[in-house]
Amino acid sequence: MGKILIIEDDSYIRMNLVDILESEGHDVFTAEDGQVGIRQAKEHLPELILCDVLMPNLDGYGVLKEIRQNPLTAGTPFLFLTAKAAREDFRHGMDLGADDYLVKPFEINSLIRTVRARLEKRAREVEQIKKLRENLSRTLPHELRTPLTSIIGMADFLRTPELVSSMAQVHEMAQNIHDSAMRLHKLIENYLLYAELVVSIERPEDAKLWKGSSTYINEGILRSFALKQAQMYNREADLNLRVTPCNAQISETAWIKIVEELTNNACKFSPKGTPVQITVDSDDKTVVITVTDQGIGMTNEEIANIGAYMQFERVEREQQGSGLGLSIVKLLTQLSDGKCVITSEPDNGTSVQVILQAGSSS
Repeated sequence: MGKILIIEDDSYIRMNLVDILESEGHDVFTAEDGQVGIRQAKEHLPELILCDVLMPNLDGYGVLKEIRQNPLTAGTPFLFLTAKAAREDFRHGMDLGADDYLVKPFEINSLIRTVRARLEKRAREVEQIKKLRENLSRTLPHELRTPLTSIIGMADFLRTPELVSSMAQVHEMAQNIHDSAMRLHKLIENYLLYAELVVSIERPEDAKLWKGSSTYINEGILRSFALKQAQMYNREADLNLRVTPCNAQISETAWIKIVEELTNNACKFSPKGTPVQITVDSDDKTVVITVTDQGIGMTNEEIANIGAYMQFERVEREQQGSGLGLSIVKLLTQLSDGKCVITSEPDNGTSVQVILQAGSSS
């Protein structure tokens, strides 16, 4: 069961809480005021903190600020125990980073349910972080080494004058170094974004940052971002766009990133000269962004296992790719309360649909 810290100056309430939670199998530590509570939190690193608001020496708001500023305890679920039920008090606590409130006097069953729910949520977050760490450890070393090896090799070549035959060769080498550096930069940025999104899925206070208000999408805006991705592969002529101007319930940052990653994947994994089709359709309820290519495709198993660790048949296929772009698309869609549908068949192309809620035109 969970490790819980109770910070409560009323000894009667404190001991009742201990009895209830220990009977549920939890390990319980206590503190009689805020200062002691902070020391206990640093020492025991609890999985959940229950804290009174009105206490001597340091009140609950002060405790929460200290807890959130310490990297070791910043992510610990924090519940206020308080007789204060005014809306402004709730808002103040949530603004500081509290996860929930229990208003005194509370029912035992309500306490048990709330504690159980918060501990289960915390366990899911820990498991997500564990999976993220494993995924990154599988792919990050190779994905970073590939462009770095190219950069170092070409830089060493340029440092050896007798190997350089012309300025044209210098220019070509410099361009290759630049391209590899940009690839490395994008890879690092995507890994950092993926890590942020994985954590945001389980933390509503982070997830709401990605749920923007209604965002306007039209062909001119979409084309400018899709074209930049196509230019990386000299595929500008292969882009075919059909966009119904509309408003979608998604942040501007999120939908632009979705278009960029889907266009990049379509251009990367399909032959030059074949079409890359991007459409946006809408009605009163939904907006559907679809990107279709005629490339190498994926198996059903590969689609089901899309994640940061994926490398679509690395040995057999020339193109580099970690599957990270599609993982980011799926997470951004989920955070926007949308749905991502991938249809693909090996050697017969891929179609990715991102289905979003229609936004307000006001």
